[in-house]
Amino acid sequence: MNRPNAAPRGFTLLELMVVVVVIAILSMMAIPSYRDRIVRKQVADALDGLAFARGAIDARYVATKTFPADNVEAGLPPPDKIVSNHLSSVAVADGALVLVFGNAADAALKGKRLSWRPAFVEGYPQVPLVWLCAAAPVPGNMTAQGDDVTDVPARYLPLRCQNTAPKPKAG
Repeated sequence: MNRPNAAPRGFTLLELMVVVVVIAILSMMAIPSYRDRIVRKQVADALDGLAFARGAIDARYVATKTFPADNVEAGLPPPDKIVSNHLSSVAVADGALVLVFGNAADAALKGKRLSWRPAFVEGYPQVPLVWLCAAAPVPGNMTAQGDDVTDVPARYLPLRCQNTAPKPKAG
């Protein structure tokens, strides 16, 4: 029996389509943001895994008051032998570490370079080195060693690698 005056029960096709469209729009906004977060995490993991290389450069600076020119002087393996899930090589260049992303790194990182440079207080080797990632600002009274050859897009860099120096005030 049909009841002509009965109210329809459940969702209509139109209501279900509206819900699907809303979910699609929300996911289109969330997925790129999530991908950027994953890529930033890969960069941070690569940096965290290089404590041994930083330690070798730190030790060389304290002992000789000079920075190693290359991996051999730093006492490190050749660049193509320092690898990880996200790195295909790590080279020492005038005291700075130059990371090259590869292996299982996201496609946005493959082949890109990231510089990790020591900053020091001239004439005072007992002052600990500060390590600068990419375009991070050099602390006052310190000098950065090596060149920044970073070509990883800024949106993929962890906060510690971004240039967060205060902007000069106009006026």
